[in-house]
Amino acid sequence: MTKLFANNLPFLRKHAMKKLVKMLPENKFIRIHRSFTVPLEKIESVRAKTIHIGEFKLPLGITYEKSFFKSYQ
Repeated sequence: MTKLFANNLPFLRKHAMKKLVKMLPENKFIRIHRSFTVPLEKIESVRAKTIHIGEFKLPLGITYEKSFFKSYQ
């Protein structure tokens, strides 16, 4: 079960994160951690491997770091 947030409202999906990510537009979303996938347009800043989106500070996982910085320029 995966918990999603859309317009700051949470809802649950029965899909695993990996399957859910494949359903999203590749050029608009990026996986940043085993627990987080975010919309690229909502990223406000990146500091010290922390992604800032509004009031949220999300960790950038080491596994996803290289692909993140390749996509986020």
